Amino acid sequence: MTSSLSQKLSLFDLFQAEEIQRVQDAFALASNVASVISAPDGTPLTRPGNLSEPFTTLVHGRDTVEAGRVFPAIALRPSAAAGLAVHACPLTGLMYAGMPISVGECHVANWVIG
Repeated sequence: MTSSLSQKLSLFDLFQAEEIQRVQDAFALASNVASVISAPDGTPLTRPGNLSEPFTTLVHGRDTVEAGRVFPAIALRPSAAAGLAVHACPLTGLMYAGMPISVGECHVANWVIG
């Protein structure tokens, strides 16, 4: 695979969206954390898993749960070069962590937990 081709690689080129969602949700339930998978730019690729609607409404003042509202934007965009990124939510002090998912030199997604 050439480097120009690998830079255009997407997580969905490798896995089906339903499978990614299923793995993420199983991990979130097993580890008792909230989880979402985002694109390298921070755009959520999956629905957030294992979130408590009353908690997110109380803490974030929202009627709906969306990845961009629950996880701080900075947590959704960890740098592939920097590796694991850990941040505290300014409202609650709860911790959020994002880990880049790479294939070779290509950063294809981020796994974010909180």
